[in-house]
Amino acid sequence: MNLPRWLTSPSAKLYDPLVHRLVHKLMKKSFLRLLQQFREYGCEIVHADFNKVWLHTRKRDFEEAQNHVNFVVKKISENSMFEYLELVPTEYWRVLLFKDSYNFSGIRESNKEQCYF
Repeated sequence: MNLPRWLTSPSAKLYDPLVHRLVHKLMKKSFLRLLQQFREYGCEIVHADFNKVWLHTRKRDFEEAQNHVNFVVKKISENSMFEYLELVPTEYWRVLLFKDSYNFSGIRESNKEQCYF
């Protein structure tokens, strides 16, 4: 996480635009492979960037959706390419109206033991 930040800073001692471009291409390839893994396990990508991924699981029940997401996260973490990646589901939505990452609304779904107020 800090390597790209360090490489993009022109004030860094070893700043080189070519190295920055190479690292960004490698990050993009890895990220696209991660999104492909989500698709292979039955998730639809609503929105994705390097910081956050919004998934649609096509599950109607909260417990089913939660179990499916936990299964997908476990299977992706078992892959040697993503073993150091920490995937943490933070929010579940029953209904989501999504325009972009700043303009969205919906009805949140949460576990009774785990309320975020």
